Amino acid sequence: MNKPIETPLGFLHGRDAAFLDAFSLRRQTATFELTLNRHLLNPQPAKHNAGAPATTEVNPKLWIVFRNVHQLRSYLLDEYPREIQLQSSFDQAGRCYVLATYDWVFEVECPAAPAILVSTPNDEVP
Repeated sequence: MNKPIETPLGFLHGRDAAFLDAFSLRRQTATFELTLNRHLLNPQPAKHNAGAPATTEVNPKLWIVFRNVHQLRSYLLDEYPREIQLQSSFDQAGRCYVLATYDWVFEVECPAAPAILVSTPNDEVP
């Protein structure tokens, strides 16, 4: 049975819970990295300096890193063939992690939980 994974921004639910900004696969180190944004959901008010306009919002990005990846599969969301009943947009089923973004579904098999970090537009993702 799969279980939802809680991120620093909470559980991800729904097709529009996460939008893929970028991803990379490093074959030499078997590392798969994704950067996601939640631009349309839960915008956070920005901290302002005195005199700064109060109309901007900060939309944090999630940076997810899977290490020691044994297998990686990606599908267009509308063509995802699996019969796995997802509990959320980011689930774990044993050693398989399933992440569904607005357009893509990634199945990542690895022995350890991914590192999940949060950044804001002014931060650089490591």
